[in-house]
Amino acid sequence: MGGRRETDNNRNKNKAIIYPSELHSYFYCPRVYFFETHMKKKRGFFKRVRLFLGSLFHYTFRLRDIIKHYSYEIPMETDLGSVIIRGRPDAFKIKENSAYVIERKSSKPPYKGAWINDIMQAVAYSVILIREKDLKNVKIEIKYPNKSRVFDLNSELTSMLFKALDEMVLIKYNNILPYAKRGNRCNKCPYRNECFSLDEELESYIDDLIEPGKWIENLNLIS
Repeated sequence: MGGRRETDNNRNKNKAIIYPSELHSYFYCPRVYFFETHMKKKRGFFKRVRLFLGSLFHYTFRLRDIIKHYSYEIPMETDLGSVIIRGRPDAFKIKENSAYVIERKSSKPPYKGAWINDIMQAVAYSVILIREKDLKNVKIEIKYPNKSRVFDLNSELTSMLFKALDEMVLIKYNNILPYAKRGNRCNKCPYRNECFSLDEELESYIDDLIEPGKWIENLNLIS
């Protein structure tokens, strides 16, 4: 029995590992995910403050989770064959053959629906649960400070997850440069200079490139 466990551990060492928080970065901007993976910068003061406030936001719900019998921050993973998804969902509850997953965000919600990167992070946790706990369906709640949005895990969201995972493995383990999702976000991006410099170098033949992540160019929210 011990030998089998050791063999499984050795096999897993050779597999790609993607974390749900990485999916959050990828759907925000694939190019940001590339930079965070390969040349992560030291967090600035305001970034550290935002992360601290975000942690406080999560902890304010801890008592509520305990009272309502939700599990929280439990490490879990599932093996999809070519990649392992590994993470800790904010909160979840399993009842019979269904699960309810809560992903909490301290950021401002969109005018309708939820941000795609928030949803896809929760989808990753949902896929782990549905596979490892042999469930039939999962509901996802994206909880913002003043609004909540609820979605059903469906084939469309699952297909988007698998497509993103394939591309993220190429980016993370093969250093493939992905698409840059341009917009107002670029003005505050810590990798702005490096990103635009890369595009200038590739300008002569960028139209011929097949860039991973280009399919999410106009995918900002789901309602």
